[in-house]
Amino acid sequence: FGLWRRRRDYEWAAQVMLGVGAVGAVAAALLGWFAGGFYWTVRNPILMTHRWLGTGIAIAGLILLYLSSSAKRSPEKPRTIYWGLLGAMTVAIAIQGWLGGTFMHGGIHHMDF
Repeated sequence: FGLWRRRRDYEWAAQVMLGVGAVGAVAAALLGWFAGGFYWTVRNPILMTHRWLGTGIAIAGLILLYLSSSAKRSPEKPRTIYWGLLGAMTVAIAIQGWLGGTFMHGGIHHMDF
């Protein structure tokens, strides 16, 4: 939205949201590892996918935060990696939420209405 309106205020707000989201993702991943146990593999494939996707989201969030802050220092650099990773993160977070819902709301078909 900030690119479309060409206002710097939106860029600052997006930077703050990205920082809060990255810190929240790291906290959620750590708490998830504590809750699920520190095992590399588990028998439940949904838990396994949820665990490693969450860990990847936390790492990618920190990378996005770094890319965003480095772009402020040299804005002429191309931001293709940033936008690609941001789009992938959007999809990954949606999948992660759906997988988490399977634990709380009764299995893989929890969204059937």
